[in-house]
Amino acid sequence: MTEDYADQPRPAPLPCGSWPSPITPQSLTEATVRLTEPGTDGAHVYWIEARADAGGRGVLVREGEPDPVRVTPDDVNVRTRVHEYGGGAWAAAEGTVVFSNFDDNRLYVVAPDSDRPQPITPEGGFRYADLTLDLARRRIICVREDHSFADAEPVNTLVRLSLDGPNKDGGTILVSGTDFVSSPCLNSTGDRLAWLSWDHPRMPWDGTDLWTASIDDAGQLSEVRRVAGGASESIFQPGWDDAGNLVFVSDRGGWWNFYRAGHDAEIQAITRDEVEYGAPQWVFGMSTWAPLADGSIVCAWTSNGPWSIGRLQTDASAPEAYDLPFSVISSVRRDPSGRGVVFAAGSPAEPSRLVHLDAVSGEWRTIA
Repeated sequence: MTEDYADQPRPAPLPCGSWPSPITPQSLTEATVRLTEPGTDGAHVYWIEARADAGGRGVLVREGEPDPVRVTPDDVNVRTRVHEYGGGAWAAAEGTVVFSNFDDNRLYVVAPDSDRPQPITPEGGFRYADLTLDLARRRIICVREDHSFADAEPVNTLVRLSLDGPNKDGGTILVSGTDFVSSPCLNSTGDRLAWLSWDHPRMPWDGTDLWTASIDDAGQLSEVRRVAGGASESIFQPGWDDAGNLVFVSDRGGWWNFYRAGHDAEIQAITRDEVEYGAPQWVFGMSTWAPLADGSIVCAWTSNGPWSIGRLQTDASAPEAYDLPFSVISSVRRDPSGRGVVFAAGSPAEPSRLVHLDAVSGEWRTIA
């Protein structure tokens, strides 16, 4: 064999890194699909698939049998450019879907009886993120970033949009006057709004302010009140439980723990753990917890690196962890039944996936 090998022609010397190979970068990445932003419309689970074979284009899909159902067409890229990092690019309710298209920064609606998106915001310098859909009142509340001012910093506001368009002025401003806003959320009856704000030079993990207001059927705010926060208190992911209490994560005690603000505005600590129930808000739409129909909370937390997920009962001071094979957990969202959650998960031994967890039984399954 040595003699046979010696008779073979030797390859020509080439500079390091230029050797020919049948394995190309494209062949290594073209089948990759990144799963992000899971959520529901109250009946079905949706998520974004960032597909490498389509140049990273984001496709919104819905869980179906036997295969997921594609919601957005080939010429759409579901993604937002607000703060450049994006996030919070879609929202849905009862089959109606609203999303941001990366290519033109406009918002589009897909009606339940249609498969073709219709634009509802104008062309121009507006970008939208953190979409909250109020289907009963045919409106959207979201973050708007205005890039129409030449040689000036973009302006961030909370705006109200008509779900039916055309929103020629880019939306009606509800909240302004701060450098940044995020996390608008409505209670279950749609008459209370909460949101976060902060100013330069703070980042959201340095200090934010939590606000609430009443909002009427016409979309006007009243009784605007600052609930918590400040220059040295970082608040993460405000949300409403089914009883109408405002739940949020704050690091006022040195760790990101859970707090509740009741109808009397008194703030109550729910947990006092030396773990982090929050995370640095690099993008919009981040979520580490979700309220269930029975009043409990399914939440994720990190301690010394790995993430865990568990159920926090209303009368408990710490969650009971589920035994799952994941060490990275994010995007925790309530499932359509109200007794479980969907979330993104993975580990060094488990591929990244979307998971459904039954909070009562502890059983889980892979969605995608």
